[in-house]
Amino acid sequence: MFSIINGKRLNESARSVENIVGFACSRTITDIAKELEQISRSIQNNIARGQHWHTNILKPDLSPEDAKYYGALYAEIFMEEMSYCNNTIKFIQFIAARYFEEEVLDKRNMEEDGEDGTDGDNIAETLPTTKQDVPYVSTKLADDLFVGSNLINRAFIEFIGKLGSMFSQQTITAKLTQPGCKIALFERFSVSIVDTCSNKPSATHGQFIGDFTELFKICQQAWRMMSVFAFSNLFRFMEGSSYIQNPISADDSIFANHGTPLKFDDEKPPTQMFKLDI
Repeated sequence: MFSIINGKRLNESARSVENIVGFACSRTITDIAKELEQISRSIQNNIARGQHWHTNILKPDLSPEDAKYYGALYAEIFMEEMSYCNNTIKFIQFIAARYFEEEVLDKRNMEEDGEDGTDGDNIAETLPTTKQDVPYVSTKLADDLFVGSNLINRAFIEFIGKLGSMFSQQTITAKLTQPGCKIALFERFSVSIVDTCSNKPSATHGQFIGDFTELFKICQQAWRMMSVFAFSNLFRFMEGSSYIQNPISADDSIFANHGTPLKFDDEKPPTQMFKLDI
């Protein structure tokens, strides 16, 4: 889970930044850790106030050396947020599939099993993304959550595919491949940060902010669904699963905003919908 915002493994993240920057890094582990936490808190506070997440997080006229350093900081934060978002999506797909299966078995009394020979064990494998793709008739809420969770997963897969060929849900999860992903993000972000601070039109101008913004929106879509789970008492499906040992907590992520989904269609401060305590 995400480590920076709640202080867990903060020094480990700082060492990762130091390794990315290399010998040119003049900061101590303590300094890096403080900056990682400061940036994370600033982003979280901006979101909570209804401001753009990137408000006042970059100093103007950064030197190329500082741009590389900040590129490494944001690569670390971004990778952790991406990993957290990936885990959250897996969680909502698991819950949505279990709920869908329950509704199919309860409401249809397994009538469909006698018609097509299926046993109900692989209902979620089709991963429908439209109502027409749903293989069984259950209930509207179960259908909506099942389809919606798969749409969020598809949006996430398409997004990480834009970051480069080495990015996939598997490489984001695997610790052995994460260092290479972080270096790729560092190279992508450091160039974009220089261009963003210079205010000169270029191919990478705003790319860094755009990547974070898109990830933020996907994370918020996932937490909207988490709010529905809480309201509908669907967390009961966690029983007997691995999520009991490793629960998804909104306080482990910057973009989760303490489990309070935001609206994107206006600039008003966000209103709290549901307060999750999981």
